[in-house]
Amino acid sequence: MNSKKDNAKRETVIRTILHYLGSLLGTPVFLLCAYWFFHFETWTERGVYIGLTLLAVYILIKLVPKKYH
Repeated sequence: MNSKKDNAKRETVIRTILHYLGSLLGTPVFLLCAYWFFHFETWTERGVYIGLTLLAVYILIKLVPKKYH
């Protein structure tokens, strides 16, 4: 009986940690995309770097197990 409560509590803690990590990751990603936008001179370079940044974030999100979404 206690193991179910322990598992539920553990999942809640993991979800909370992932939530805060996701929030903390959002600000640097936004700032990095803004940096890429103003750093490069052509739209192609901007698009490639911003796209790669967003692709990296997408891959990180997909690495999180489905039960914690």
